[in-house]
Amino acid sequence: MNIINTILIILLMIGLLFLALFFSSRRTWSACRFILNDLKRQQALTPETAVELPYCQRRLLRLGFRDYRPQALNFLVSRELVRVSPEGRFYLGDEQAIDGLSLKGGRFLSQS
Repeated sequence: MNIINTILIILLMIGLLFLALFFSSRRTWSACRFILNDLKRQQALTPETAVELPYCQRRLLRLGFRDYRPQALNFLVSRELVRVSPEGRFYLGDEQAIDGLSLKGGRFLSQS
């Protein structure tokens, strides 16, 4: 009986870990969509029209829930979907690559 309880607790902990990772990835993908839509709305398409993003700056004091936008922005910059101008402003990268992406089900899926 003691072994069964231990196995159930271990399975419960593994399930909770996967649940936490699932919700974290969903929030990151939601933040990616927010950033891409924000840059499209501001028409930041070239280095000349690049904009500053206030949520990309580090705060000394964080209150409330975790902000996934800085992590999502780093991901988008690493994939060159968002680029950084020499002044440190942000603009959309390859427009064709962004148009070919779908943020469906928490994954970037190429439609080509």
